[in-house]
Amino acid sequence: MNHHTGDHRRFGVCLAALVVFPWAALNVRGNEIAAGVETRSLAVRAETARIELIARLTPTVVCIFNERQMGGGSGVLIDAQGYGLTNYHVIASLLGTRRGLAGLSDGKLYELEVLGIDPGGDLAMFRLTGKERFDFAELGDSDSLSPGDRVLAMGNPFTLAEHYSPSVSMGVVTGVHRYQEGVRGGLLYTDCIQTDAAVNPGNSGGPLFDEAGRVVGINGRISPNWERAVRGEGSRFNVGLGYAISVNQIRRFIPGLRAGLLVRHGTPQATVTTDRDGRVVFDQVMEDAPAWDAGIRPGDELIAFGGRAMGSPNDYANILGVYPEHWPVSVVFGHGNELRAERLRLEPLRVPMKKPYQVDPEVNARAAARALGAYLRAQGSVASQPVTWQARRTGIDASGQPFDVLITHSIDAEGGTEEIREQDGGSPVLRFNAGGIVGGVTSTPIRTRALSDAFYAVRYRANSGRWNSPSAEQDLKWSHIGADEMLGMDSDGRETSSILLEVIQATLGQNIVVQLGFDTESHLLRRVVLREPPTGLEVTQFLDDYRLVDGRWIPRTVRVDGAIGEYTERRSDGKVSP
Repeated sequence: MNHHTGDHRRFGVCLAALVVFPWAALNVRGNEIAAGVETRSLAVRAETARIELIARLTPTVVCIFNERQMGGGSGVLIDAQGYGLTNYHVIASLLGTRRGLAGLSDGKLYELEVLGIDPGGDLAMFRLTGKERFDFAELGDSDSLSPGDRVLAMGNPFTLAEHYSPSVSMGVVTGVHRYQEGVRGGLLYTDCIQTDAAVNPGNSGGPLFDEAGRVVGINGRISPNWERAVRGEGSRFNVGLGYAISVNQIRRFIPGLRAGLLVRHGTPQATVTTDRDGRVVFDQVMEDAPAWDAGIRPGDELIAFGGRAMGSPNDYANILGVYPEHWPVSVVFGHGNELRAERLRLEPLRVPMKKPYQVDPEVNARAAARALGAYLRAQGSVASQPVTWQARRTGIDASGQPFDVLITHSIDAEGGTEEIREQDGGSPVLRFNAGGIVGGVTSTPIRTRALSDAFYAVRYRANSGRWNSPSAEQDLKWSHIGADEMLGMDSDGRETSSILLEVIQATLGQNIVVQLGFDTESHLLRRVVLREPPTGLEVTQFLDDYRLVDGRWIPRTVRVDGAIGEYTERRSDGKVSP
């Protein structure tokens, strides 16, 4: 009996299994089908997004020709006013007239004007006209790229673009921080991006986009294969290695290129090599050069340059090439048993050109007006009522004496004067307007009256936002002199912050030169430099920690150094009116 019972139980289990297994198999199959449907759905969505992205970017890509519609190269528009980037070698043949033609994907040709050039780094800027507003691409962050990231190259390879609609290739980043030696004193590609996205002759000057459609580089060089053609002539084609100038390098040159300048790269006038221990050491340092003035001598070990550790001479050459002339760079080096951190400003590298380059004054004046206008719009409206604030001023005056005073600033509603009263020092009120000091004295005298008047005139204008009125210099002629950078650096020589500046310059009166440096992102004024060339005296103001007061941005921290000594002025919280 028990035996039969066991058989029945086994039969029941088997029967249950026969019932469950088909359903399990169906569930597995169903899951596979669902997964396949989801996978196909994801693929379709990705394809759709990619097609939409290419459609959005296509109007920003430019096919570049000469005035006879010959040649062929590429470019990309970076703002609605028609400004764009390309390679220098694409527009080099246009420099005689600085005019060319540009085809866009709407099938139309537009007039092209060549602006500034960078022969050493193979960059140039142009401007299109003939349309009220152009489609443009945003600039990305090339430092965020890593090998394996997807990228997209667009342009006009082999002049294949029918109706000026660009060709498209996709790939990945195959290397970063690559170095490609220059050709005939120029076309040096340092710290560049390597990609397997197909780049061929005609793609030069075209954009390399990241997955979000932001420009991360300008394509310009390839490692080519040469195919022998008839009569011994060769033709180049891609073998899987293309190189793009990184957009973070390009950002430093854009203000000068937009202003129509011949932009040169910088050098500390010092070379490096590797010693027997494998250290990177300076082997040649020119006397009275930036490196020499920073205290660097032959045999000193180079630890870091521009905030990047140096492991080989190639690292040094690679990072050096990304900086324009006169650029401030931090350097950390070993001098004997001492580790030193300094800043230096680079000297310009010579650019070999057959003919001297002449800056177009109209292009330059337009760039200067654009920068000043952007600042005035960013700063906001002039106060509708008097604005008053207190600040603590501490420092050392021109005679070397320390001081620490509480002062009060006031700008009236009509922008008439600004007043400073040193409350705890008992000094008379110092009153000044756009023309300079109009009453009182200051406990931090500037060494010449001309520089003193200019200093307070500029302070007034910076605070009031009035640069052209009321003033005898309401017709100041500003010129654009390119870009610069404000560096923050800790005690170990590491860069803690950097602000890219756009710089314009004018002459106040007959002797004083004033430079205004605007933050390229916020457009607010961050630095003012005053120079008196006959005496060699200079005053620099750094403006920081802006605060919105009555519809206008006012800096809460001002640091001043130069011919008036050195001081820092910090405005107190809760002491600003209205």
